[in-house]
Order: sequence, then C-alpha cells, then structure tokens
Amino acid sequence: MAFSILKGLGAPAEVSSATIDVDEPTRIEAKGCRVTNLAGDASRLEFDRLDEGLPLNFGVLGALQFRFV
Repeated sequence: MAFSILKGLGAPAEVSSATIDVDEPTRIEAKGCRVTNLAGDASRLEFDRLDEGLPLNFGVLGALQFRFV
C-alpha cells in the first residue's frame, strides 16, 4: 500500500546517488545527498554522506512480497 501511495505521489525511483572519481577524489557528482570529509589515496577512500531522504523500507512486512501491489 505504501508503495502505491508513493508511486501515486510521484516519488522518485532513485532517492539519492553519489559518484566519486577515484583518480581525482575531489571530483564528486551528488544527487539528493551531500558528501563531505572526502579523503583517500590509491588504496583507500573515506567520506561522510548525508542523504536528503530515505529509501522506502518495508521492514518486517518486506517478507510478504506484496503480491497485490
């Protein structure tokens, strides 16, 4: 039911995304989120990410498979 409501309201399919270029860790493309404290080298990459929204989580009801939605 929640899925149908969100779909009817025109909620986006993709809540957020972040793309970081490992060759140049300063180049970031972020949609629906903010990436900060970006640091790294050839063997590691560290960053903090804060999303503007949360994905839909059915929790315990996810096991029901929602046959009728």
